[in-house]
Amino acid sequence: MKPGNINTAKPKGSSKLSDVKYVIKHPLVYSGAFVLVTIVPLWLRIIPYTVAGPILGTGLSILTTGLYSATNYLSSTTTLSHELDVECWGDDCRSGRISALVENRGRVVVRDAKGIASIAVVRGSNREQSLKGLLVKDACKDRSMLVNEANPHVIGEALAWGLPETMYWSTFKTDNQVVNANYAHITSISPGQRSRLLIFDYEYRWSDTYVIKVYSEYGGLGPDDPVKRTYRACLLLDDSTKYEFEITIHGEGLREPLGFKMSVVKDKLDALVRSDEIARLGGEDVVMDVLKEFKEDGDEGFIDRYWCIRTKILGVKSLDEYKSVAKELESLWNEIRNKLGSRAPYFGIVTGILNSYLVYLATINEQKRVSELFEENKETLEQEIESNVLTKLMLRLFKIEEIKIETKELIEILEKRRIYVPIPSDYSYIHIDKYYAPAVKFLFGVYKSKDEALNECNENNLCKRIVEAASGDIEALNELKSDKDRQSSENKELGQLLSNLKAKSLILTYLPSTPYARFALMIYGLIEDDAESVRALACVGWKQLPNQIGDLFREVYDTYSSNCNIDNEQLRLAILKLYHRLV
Repeated sequence: MKPGNINTAKPKGSSKLSDVKYVIKHPLVYSGAFVLVTIVPLWLRIIPYTVAGPILGTGLSILTTGLYSATNYLSSTTTLSHELDVECWGDDCRSGRISALVENRGRVVVRDAKGIASIAVVRGSNREQSLKGLLVKDACKDRSMLVNEANPHVIGEALAWGLPETMYWSTFKTDNQVVNANYAHITSISPGQRSRLLIFDYEYRWSDTYVIKVYSEYGGLGPDDPVKRTYRACLLLDDSTKYEFEITIHGEGLREPLGFKMSVVKDKLDALVRSDEIARLGGEDVVMDVLKEFKEDGDEGFIDRYWCIRTKILGVKSLDEYKSVAKELESLWNEIRNKLGSRAPYFGIVTGILNSYLVYLATINEQKRVSELFEENKETLEQEIESNVLTKLMLRLFKIEEIKIETKELIEILEKRRIYVPIPSDYSYIHIDKYYAPAVKFLFGVYKSKDEALNECNENNLCKRIVEAASGDIEALNELKSDKDRQSSENKELGQLLSNLKAKSLILTYLPSTPYARFALMIYGLIEDDAESVRALACVGWKQLPNQIGDLFREVYDTYSSNCNIDNEQLRLAILKLYHRLV
């Protein structure tokens, strides 16, 4: 699936303009023109013809030679342009490939074209080329990595072409047989032809991070390919990390190398997912706009600026500090509206910025402005994407009365998101555990009887036990608790909490498979004053989820345990930080 491309090439006519500039700057052309321009007025006023004539002839000769040399060089060389492209591996673009379509716009074949990449990582105020601590070894275990794991870096390393023309061979041992493996990093690009330069694959992980799989000179796997196509490196991309790619393409017949840079943050990949989803739900297809953001950095890119604001929000220590930092969302949103107009809400991450801005306004009690802005962008905000669901729940929690989300609607939204699983050739829920879903629908009244829920279980014993527990079977509930107690035997605090839970709270706690779903159910529990479920959802989120996001669930758990009133500023701050982490 290919949602779209964004053309970042030079405008038409720019290559001709650059040709003219090259001719003018050619040393012989410049020298000859200088002689002619300076000698003519002197000849007319001062220098006699016998002196000026030879000088004029020399100038003309130099100019003619320069023009011939320049035009001969231009006719024997060419330039390249490029545009970024995304190919999605699934229905929702949570995994896919970023590549560059490199086009030869001239009349000369570019031979032995090679693309090389260097990567720098930015964390906080530090920018470095060492990738230590960022390798995700299990993500590449089937294809391994070429990078030096002791001192990992990517500096001037070869990338692969999708359709290489020139092959170099090595050997690998596969299933105890020696097979040839071609290096795919050299190609030729004919006039008018576009060749695909493979940059990286990306893959979403349920800890709400991505893995960036940077290509090596061996290229990508083909159908029934027995060859080991190793990646250059598999890198963690979380909220606090930015990768800066610098890519250069060299080749025989090129007037000058083609170079471009890419700034990659998690928010940009999230934006691709959202934009593709919005397009599928009937909104505008703005994937092209998102791809353009990969070329922007710092003050120029909306996503990079939002990333900076979100990063600062996650570090605030008080509600007043949050309000001061989040106020920057207002100017960012206004600038986006002025630049993109009515298309702004459809633009992936801009939907996230709108979501965040609405929650900020609700936090500072601007209920009227929230209602107006929500109504202005209702078509976009009513679409069933994760950030919209979380935002409506937050607005409802913060007493925006006209925002409604019913229990049945929440369950249906979480249940709707599915992915295809080749084995056993079926669709699986993304956000919720399929064995817990029937019991939850029974508890929330989606199913009117236990038999309806049991029917969905399809004779699965675990699913049936969960439904029985939901219907009041104490023995089934105790069996579930025993299973969870064994799984959490090393964590006494979690085990003690689970042992005292009622059936509804236990089932809700283990329903979510993603941080999005866990947070959504937690906010719904706050709205419904279900203190037991909120504490359990937060505690399991803290214990099961890694690093920063797990710590944010812990903040909610700690503050809620000490004071469960939503007017508690520390609780409100913990919820806001977790919300901005997920949107």
